[in-house]
Amino acid sequence: MEKSNFNFIVGNKTSKFSIDFKEIIESKGIDFLSEGDIEVELGPKLIRIWLCDEMNKRKRVIEWFTTEKLLFDKSKGKKGLYGLDDYKKFTTYVLHYVGISKKEDSLTRLVIKPHDKRLRILSNERVFDKLSRLTDEMVLFFFKIEPLEISSCGFDEIEKFIKMFSGPKFDEIAIIADAEKAFVKILKTEYNTLKYKSYPKGEDGLYRSDIDRYGYIIGEDISFITDSGTIKGAFSLYAAIPSDEADLIFIEGENVEVVKKG
Repeated sequence: MEKSNFNFIVGNKTSKFSIDFKEIIESKGIDFLSEGDIEVELGPKLIRIWLCDEMNKRKRVIEWFTTEKLLFDKSKGKKGLYGLDDYKKFTTYVLHYVGISKKEDSLTRLVIKPHDKRLRILSNERVFDKLSRLTDEMVLFFFKIEPLEISSCGFDEIEKFIKMFSGPKFDEIAIIADAEKAFVKILKTEYNTLKYKSYPKGEDGLYRSDIDRYGYIIGEDISFITDSGTIKGAFSLYAAIPSDEADLIFIEGENVEVVKKG
């Protein structure tokens, strides 16, 4: 199978794209002589590429796409996807709630167990498209923290120099707790009961740490909007280097501001 053409449609927004199935399959390094044949399953919301045995019975999925995964893969420059160059017009989301999970994984807390805020959103919010269900339009974003530290010291700051290389690097739990408060403070998400108006002050964040100044960006090509504002993320091909196109929540001392990048 060669390249096939599709339309990506969300509400009244449309974009054309194509998938080169041959290129994707070849990138998997599959030996068809020993492993079997290929079946492509096409549906309105799901595309799957199956590896089949010699009796054409499905063995396993070697690649799959949903609407959200197509956008994610396109943003990462995945081979075999062509068109959809305006994908960013599909990646702006209304943000209702920001939360963390300290004692169990986020999937268990949000999905497996009944989560109060998720249930409230499903009960109270309205769909954008009258043909959709709210469960079709709701997206759960799971983020991980990837700290990047930049330190500087003068020749006369020996103690600071020693601490820079010998002290503990990052307290991940403290960073996650601090990040939650920063985004809630700036975006004032509707379903967060605590708005953290005194942030960056707090007992479980970074306020009492030795960090002089720090900030947060969303390292993906997605944007979030609330009644209070918008924050735009951006993906960097070089994972260790934050994108200079992403909005920055900047904290220094007791001051918090958003540095917009257009």
